[in-house]
Amino acid sequence: MNGAGPSGRSPATNALRYGAFTAPENALSVTQRSCAIAEGRRLLMDWVEEGLVGPSGPQDPSRRGGNGRGRIARALPCALKARTRSALSETALRWAINIPRPEGETAGTLP
Repeated sequence: MNGAGPSGRSPATNALRYGAFTAPENALSVTQRSCAIAEGRRLLMDWVEEGLVGPSGPQDPSRRGGNGRGRIARALPCALKARTRSALSETALRWAINIPRPEGETAGTLP
């Protein structure tokens, strides 16, 4: 997520403060893949945090919601022209992030 600035760090910061990194039994899985569609080449990233619980156990996701998810949903499209989708359940947070890849960029190239 080079060039994303604070928006690229927000999912990791959220995981550290409130999510997957708050307890040793929690898990974070990040996968990425490239694909070509009519709009051009895209980087597809799936971010899944599991084992999440509130201070007194699993919580109804409709009662949770901080500033972090909204900030990520607003910042990534602005910074990276990304499309984002998130789903929060009682014990998991899932993000699907779809980012356009610059022309000529190949996997593994460094800026």
